[in-house]
Amino acid sequence: MQLQIKTKLDVIKKISTNFPEVKKFYLEKLDAYKGLTYGETQIKEAKVDRASLNKEIKTLKSIITETKKVLLNPMNELDTNIKELVLIVEGVSSEIDLQVRDAEEKARAKKYDLIKLFFNEANERFPELKLEKIWQDNWMLVTYSMKNVQADIATAIGYFAKEIDVITGMRSKFEDKLKEVYFETMDLAIVMRKKNDMEEAERVVLAKQEEEKIEKPVVQTKEDVVVKVLAPTEIKSDEFEVILRITATIGQLNSLKEFCNMAQIKYEKM
Repeated sequence: MQLQIKTKLDVIKKISTNFPEVKKFYLEKLDAYKGLTYGETQIKEAKVDRASLNKEIKTLKSIITETKKVLLNPMNELDTNIKELVLIVEGVSSEIDLQVRDAEEKARAKKYDLIKLFFNEANERFPELKLEKIWQDNWMLVTYSMKNVQADIATAIGYFAKEIDVITGMRSKFEDKLKEVYFETMDLAIVMRKKNDMEEAERVVLAKQEEEKIEKPVVQTKEDVVVKVLAPTEIKSDEFEVILRITATIGQLNSLKEFCNMAQIKYEKM
């Protein structure tokens, strides 16, 4: 049922007045005030004239105020009635809206479960790849079919697999770390920069270690020399054994060793 307004809205197209006559009256009446100068003794008279003119202004303004009031009273009543009807309709509409939104939320939850199930089945190869990494908000739109969602997921997994194969193909010693970076960022360019950074860091460390590496000279102790000079020997039946205590420098011991070797004298450390 439609609310009917019986009063024609186009009834008052123009408000008729005697504006031309009143305008002429005021122009003639006020013409006497143009150029009028009040002397010091006429200030009281000037105040009376001013009050008279202000009263005329107030009277003129009151005409429009009262006219608006008369004309707008029916509109104000209509406005109140319309607002009351709107509240009644909105009350029922809100109840229906709650049911619609509840149904939509259930449909969204069901679609999300279907998306997650398909993703888990399609992504058996990469447990590190999470659905959130490839998620697209438009998948939850009613107008976006599951067929399109499945195609998007398959494409994303295929792209992921291709870039993982690229990382594997690098045969880098940092492969595991590089894959972790990719799982987190999903950006092969970042992985390449990380690879270069790690290789450069390793090169710097190795170069520094090489610079700090010190060749230690071989130092022979007295014991080492004595062991080498006085090597153990076996005594034959036609040979004599003499035990000597020798005090000498390493050079002298080496010379003694050479002499013993030349003279074929056997010796051993006691």
